[in-house]
Amino acid sequence: MKTTIDSAGRVVIPKSIRSQAGLGAGQAVEITFRNGAILIEPSLAEVRLEKVGPWLVAVTDDEDESLSTLEVEDIIQDLRSRP
Repeated sequence: MKTTIDSAGRVVIPKSIRSQAGLGAGQAVEITFRNGAILIEPSLAEVRLEKVGPWLVAVTDDEDESLSTLEVEDIIQDLRSRP
């Protein structure tokens, strides 16, 4: 999809792409430039695992922060890929 950059450097990400990426209003994103491409990715919350009963639970110190389903899936995938 074609879009434009305004004078303040802002770009509107089309709704269909935001939906596919699981991005919502006010969500933090990481922007990087790699191999000639600008990448915009959801910023994952800093979490740690705590044992709650028989379960390991991902928790964050930020009381206002809640994890999206996409973030939980990314964290699980990251943990499973560790040696």
